[in-house]
Amino acid sequence: MRRRLLILGVAVATIVSVAVGAVAMGLVGFPGAGGWTRVTVEDDLVAFEMRVPSGTAISSIGVADDAEGCAMVTYRFNDYGLVVEAVSRSCEVRADRAIINGYHGIYRTVADVPHPQDMATVDTNLGSAETFLQNYAEYTNLTSKWVEAVAIVSLAAPVNPDFPTLVVRSDKAGLDRDEFTEVIRQLRVP
Repeated sequence: MRRRLLILGVAVATIVSVAVGAVAMGLVGFPGAGGWTRVTVEDDLVAFEMRVPSGTAISSIGVADDAEGCAMVTYRFNDYGLVVEAVSRSCEVRADRAIINGYHGIYRTVADVPHPQDMATVDTNLGSAETFLQNYAEYTNLTSKWVEAVAIVSLAAPVNPDFPTLVVRSDKAGLDRDEFTEVIRQLRVP
């Protein structure tokens, strides 16, 4: 019995040591622990490279073009609620719409944001980013509320002049403000 406990203890200690070492070396994707990777997007509408927590990758790309000529591209990442959107100049945006139940806002500039909180400017290689927090809620069987970090990046050299900004958001506060700001600060031209 004592030998079994000793072997189990050694095995657990080894697993913990390997896990701590992997985090310290950045092999496991925990923000703030050095676990970061770069993701590059280049297409006819936008081009950017962002540093994201390791293991994070683009999980879906959505392109919308409605009957009124509003074109929008959305890149969703598989972790941390990261979303990058570009909205064309032709889109009509409404700053009076509630940020609830799956609608996180459609923005081109800060003027499109209903109630931005705690605004700050972050310089990036792509251009200046206005960062802020917004309240988001879901009302289903339960009420759930989050404070999401959002950034609107004014592109210094847009790929397509109809898409002059990028909006980066951490849906449901998947990243805290400091982690999110680090992602924004590291945005660059591919």
